[in-house]
Amino acid sequence: MTKEELENTTFETIDEENWKKWVLAKGYPNYEVLRLVNLNIGGINVLFYNGEVSQTYANYAKQVKPDTISVGYSNGMIGYLMTARQIEEGGYEPCGSATYFAVAGTYSKEIENIISNIKKIL
Repeated sequence: MTKEELENTTFETIDEENWKKWVLAKGYPNYEVLRLVNLNIGGINVLFYNGEVSQTYANYAKQVKPDTISVGYSNGMIGYLMTARQIEEGGYEPCGSATYFAVAGTYSKEIENIISNIKKIL
């Protein structure tokens, strides 16, 4: 849906109308900023994500550095951070949850390649 189409659409539910308002207030961005913060406390890495992280990414971080704890919902919330496969499968997280996080749409499958580069900060 284009920005113009969104502006001219009237939704049936208050949740959808609020989503429209929030997304348009943000300028209808076609991206969100993922913030990853790594804090080392006594040899344990604590990796903070500003979204709800798929367990796949938390496991990947542990493979890179076994003493890593992944923490979601930190420093903001950009929605569910799912894998390419989860996006392909559809369902609530990739399709329905955007309404609750003021995200303009479903994330691209490229999100997995981007998040998999966490080894650069661990």
